[in-house]
Order: sequence, then structure tokens, then C-alpha cells
Amino acid sequence: MAELTINGINYRTGKLSLFAQFHVARRLLPVIGAAESAITGAGRTEDGVINEGAVMLQLANAVAQLSDADCNFVIDACAAVTQREAQAGQGVGWAQVYAPTARRFMFDDMDLQVLLQIIIAVLRENIGGFLAAPAQVGQSQSTTGAPS
Repeated sequence: MAELTINGINYRTGKLSLFAQFHVARRLLPVIGAAESAITGAGRTEDGVINEGAVMLQLANAVAQLSDADCNFVIDACAAVTQREAQAGQGVGWAQVYAPTARRFMFDDMDLQVLLQIIIAVLRENIGGFLAAPAQVGQSQSTTGAPS
């Protein structure tokens, strides 16, 4: 679980189910691939410095190619595990920011900037390890069986 403050309001992200983690990662593979390609290739200058503009352009193009259904799945999954701290006069505790069955955000003051920061926080918390996994493939050894 991660906590973050956006525009003076505290948010808490939760854990996606394993199925949701898998399906979110699966839908974002084209974006992840574009990011890796941009960082390791076209997004670098001749002297090896990352060109942030080129990386952002490739990421934006990859996100633009996602279907509305894939985008909505990622937004729904990330928003559904996010809570917001109740403000003074509204009670004590935390409230869900999103009602998944109604597909409705519960706070009118949330905007795209807030939503994107929440999505990034949920993705870091839930599939951040998946992003590093390809570099680790083949490095693990079995711990079962007799030692050699």
C-alpha cells in the first residue's frame, strides 16, 4: 500500500488482485515495450543521454494506440483500489474514490492530473516488479532438491 498527497489531499492505494495485476500488465505491454525501446534506443542522443521529449512522444503514441476498453480496464482497476482521506467535517477515515459497479468517481474535485498520479502510484506498487522481471529471467536457481 502506498500513500501519496495530491493537491493537499491524502490518497492511499491498495493491492490489485493477482488476476488484475496480470491483466493490467498484459494491457500495458505495448506501452512498456515502447518505453524500453525509447530508453534503450531512439530516445537516446548520440552521446547516450536520454532524450525525455523523444521518450514521452513514444509513450504518448503507445498509449494513444491502446483501445478504449484497455484504457478503461486499467483506470477501473487502479481507481477501484484507491481511497481518499476524509476531510474535516466529512467524517473520519478513508473513502473509496471510485464506485466500480457504477463506473463513477466519488469526488467532483478530482481531475485528469489527479487520476494519472493515482494510476502511476498503483502501477508502481502492483506491477513495478514485473517491469524489472525480464532482466532477471534465467538468473534464479531452483532451491528444491539435493545440493550439487
